[in-house]
Amino acid sequence: MKSLFAVVLISAFFIACKKDGDHPPSKNEPTRDSLLVSNVWQIQKIHVLQNNVVLFYERGGQNNDYNYDNDYLKFEKDGTGTYTAGGNVYNITWQFDNVSRTELTYLLHDYANGQPWPGVDLEIKLENIFLSESSFRYAELYTNENGTETICSVYREKKN
Repeated sequence: MKSLFAVVLISAFFIACKKDGDHPPSKNEPTRDSLLVSNVWQIQKIHVLQNNVVLFYERGGQNNDYNYDNDYLKFEKDGTGTYTAGGNVYNITWQFDNVSRTELTYLLHDYANGQPWPGVDLEIKLENIFLSESSFRYAELYTNENGTETICSVYREKKN
């Protein structure tokens, strides 16, 4: 009887310790894939660390270091999509990097050093992804063509 109690107690402990996203979605709960591709995601807030300088933007904010008002990401089911910035639209290809879908890599085609650059792709790594029906948060890491390393904390919401 004591061993049965111990097994039940240990099982309950492991079930309670599972992280969000470790369980399969229920029939009514959308998958991470469907959440990602169901919206166009616009920047709400971003902190950027580049060349030991921190830059900040908040939608509707007063003292932004950069304008991300027209910065959008759109992911398609087939592993393609678009990134819109500075009035330009760039093609992307993307994939989740782990089974729990908390890491993603996308290639931003024909883009380098913050501008259009034909024939050059920028690889962008997203980590610690949180997705809901209305928000998309993650850490972003990349190295520009000129060797500048960048890390960002990004919060996006679905575009209205």
